[in-house]
Amino acid sequence: MYLKIISAFILLATVSTGLQADVYKCKLSSGRTSYQQSICPSDAVQHIVHIFGNSSRTSGGYSESANPWVLKLAAKERARDKANLARAERQQESRERIKYAALTKKRDEKHCKEYKALYKKRKKQGGVKVINVATGKISLDKSKMSKDLIRSTKDTRDMYCG
Repeated sequence: MYLKIISAFILLATVSTGLQADVYKCKLSSGRTSYQQSICPSDAVQHIVHIFGNSSRTSGGYSESANPWVLKLAAKERARDKANLARAERQQESRERIKYAALTKKRDEKHCKEYKALYKKRKKQGGVKVINVATGKISLDKSKMSKDLIRSTKDTRDMYCG
């Protein structure tokens, strides 16, 4: 019985010491500050920051009782994550604008060719071909309305071709 209690106590003691961690804050001769798990180089000023288990961290983030260094680090992480998210959103918007511009340019080039050919054909004919629905005959309409349609075709061509 006593053997079980002693072995349980030894087990708890070894597990609880594993939850304690030390972080070394190193002030380098260059002025930089670094944080690491191993001891600092000989030319650096070393400070030990104690972090005990997961007590400083909760499921929703860091608790108020956390080490100030841990809170500062968490704030930097949140700021970095926010900046990375904003950068990713800007990159996505940029990719979409480029894709849209490429599609628009391709479409505009296609329409430009079509409207150039159509305008050239209508201008050469001096009117617009129309179909009489009742008889099914195709005739060339040279009325004012067809002249307006030719002018509209020219405007559309100019819009697509620049």
